[in-house]
Amino acid sequence: MDSIRRLLKDLSLKYTFILYMLVFLLLATFLSSLTLSILETAQDAIFFKYYDAAAYRTSVGTVGTSISTHSVRANIVLVDGNFSDTYSPVDRVFDQVLQALTIIAIPTIFLCCTVAASLLFYRHKMRRPVEILADASRRIAAADLDFTIHYDSKDEMGRLCASFEQMRRSLFGGNRELWRTLEERKRLNAAFAHDLRTPLTVLRGYADLLSKYVPQGRISQEKLLDTVSTLSRQVARLESYAASMTALQKLEDIVPSPAPVEASALLRELEETARVLCKSYSLRYSLESGLTGTVSVDLEVVLQVYENLLSNAARFAREQITILCTRDGDRLLLDVMDDGPGFSEKDLLFATRPYYGSEKNGEEGHFGLGLNICKILCEHHGGSLTLGNHLQGGAHIAAAFAIHPPSSPFSFGRSGPPRPAPSHGGPIKAAAQNRQEIFPPKK
Repeated sequence: MDSIRRLLKDLSLKYTFILYMLVFLLLATFLSSLTLSILETAQDAIFFKYYDAAAYRTSVGTVGTSISTHSVRANIVLVDGNFSDTYSPVDRVFDQVLQALTIIAIPTIFLCCTVAASLLFYRHKMRRPVEILADASRRIAAADLDFTIHYDSKDEMGRLCASFEQMRRSLFGGNRELWRTLEERKRLNAAFAHDLRTPLTVLRGYADLLSKYVPQGRISQEKLLDTVSTLSRQVARLESYAASMTALQKLEDIVPSPAPVEASALLRELEETARVLCKSYSLRYSLESGLTGTVSVDLEVVLQVYENLLSNAARFAREQITILCTRDGDRLLLDVMDDGPGFSEKDLLFATRPYYGSEKNGEEGHFGLGLNICKILCEHHGGSLTLGNHLQGGAHIAAAFAIHPPSSPFSFGRSGPPRPAPSHGGPIKAAAQNRQEIFPPKK
């Protein structure tokens, strides 16, 4: 039975309609025959109230003992004319009604069976898919694409529903991609606004310095030129950053471009940024480094990560920020530590997610994107970003960047937590030891 039902459900609309019509035409034929037989029997019952069929067999020339009542009545009409004149008024009316029913019974039965076949065909083959498609059209028109169109049949309506489902999936995928693009654009704009804060703070600090000391003549010509040169570099960085961010659709599109950088130039940039930023927060800082020679990195990416880490540390530090810049084999290691409250267990798990900080701190103008941006940039530069707390309880963020080998093309890849920096003498040794205890070597 189930197989027959399945076969009928999968049968095409054309053949299903033909099958329904054939079945109901056969049914109409049977019902017509049965109805005519019943009507004739009723008419004969009235007739035999007034006539004896056996008495007329000889007079009408009927031979044999087998004779139908209808034949007897027909022959009596030929002999006696209108035999219904002998009927009572009630029987005469009843007989006329039965005659009328005999005339209209067949077309009425065939019409009813045709209508029944059509209604049954619509109910079993058309109603459900039409309702599904109507509801789907309404929801698609209302931009509600989070649903599924399912109609379990292989006929034309089943294929139409499958086509609608394919269209819905395409629209849903397109809308989801559009939503993702809009979200990425929002995130990129927020990142752009976030990353402008530190360079603008540096520029404002130098502008305040010039406006305060230049009118008093308390700044030397050499210092003035050096300050103007620093301002020019910061402005150039802002222009380059703005141009690159305008061309991007999402943060993941950033591709680092490594180039040889003198260690002294890198440390000078780190020093200037730390001096101005920490001064604006009334904090002390110390920059410790054993970096020498030349490293091949994308300076813009390194400084962008550094400024984010430094800005993040300045927001939570109480008095002191410590910066450690070292090299470990083919990686540049940059550690930023503060004496603030440090990371909670939840922070260590979620702080690098976008917008986490904005939910956590509720600070106006703070989007919670800094560490997320740093993580993306470090990974795109072949390194990593690791969060922890140093032994004194403050936050310790370690960034690693792959260094371009001089004799081979640059390869960006993801790596695990940064390896410990090599031990050096003095303060660097203590910082490196602290780093090793927080971020143990990979085994």
